[in-house]
Amino acid sequence: MSNSVTSCNIKNEVDDKIMTLNVEWDDNDVKILIMRHGELPVRGQVTVAKLVEAAENFNKTKPEYLEDIKEELCGRNLEIQFFLKENLFMWKKKIWTRGKIICQTLLDTVELSNLLIDFVGKNCANQKALTSTEKENKKLKKKLEKMEKSMDKMVKIKNSIEDELLRRFLILLNSKKNRIRALRDQLQEYKKDSIFEKSTDESDVECIDVDSQPSKRIKVDTISNECDEASTQFINSTNGLSIFNNITRAIEDTHESDDSFELKFEETQNHTKNNLNIVDEDPEEDIFSS
Repeated sequence: MSNSVTSCNIKNEVDDKIMTLNVEWDDNDVKILIMRHGELPVRGQVTVAKLVEAAENFNKTKPEYLEDIKEELCGRNLEIQFFLKENLFMWKKKIWTRGKIICQTLLDTVELSNLLIDFVGKNCANQKALTSTEKENKKLKKKLEKMEKSMDKMVKIKNSIEDELLRRFLILLNSKKNRIRALRDQLQEYKKDSIFEKSTDESDVECIDVDSQPSKRIKVDTISNECDEASTQFINSTNGLSIFNNITRAIEDTHESDDSFELKFEETQNHTKNNLNIVDEDPEEDIFSS
């Protein structure tokens, strides 16, 4: 701990008079000098180890308690009350006694002068350091203000960039969703069209093929008409009518056996073969020729 000196004005709670308290700190000892108007000054000294003995009573470590004592003896803690009575100087925080120092009246003016010179010199050095620190503190405050302004500006820029990126992202996302939805609808329409357009009847396919080729359609219609006319002539003829009647009787006669039906069917086939020349009056052209 380097040597340090503090000075402050405090009130003596014994007589309500103001007194000046000068405190000098070093690594091992604490020295005080108390001066009052119209009275002789007093001085006192105590070791640092003695001063921090009460640290455990306040649930503090010794370094923590020592820092608290420094704050109290420099007059910064307004809750502290000071008492000087019969060469005993002590200070309290509410009802708790924080420390005690035994003092002696200083009668030697030369010694008093030396103490005052020492305190004033150290106090002047402290004042210079304090002044330099205050200037540096002002500079730091100005820099801090500039940094805060720059930080606020950067935060605004960052927020605007984030908002713009979010807006663009939402636009892109919505466009992609709409595109996906449109593609899905087109796919559904394509599936529906393919299902409804697909033919389920072979006759439809045949009709489509025939319709697609008019020449073949005309030829097929002609052949179909010729077949119908031949069938009519065949049935109207005597032999054809008898064959048709035989087939009808064979199908309707359910009381007869299968053998008799086969015999009649063979007979019908023979009649058909014998009378093919009735229908074939003119040679037919190949219906499968293109």
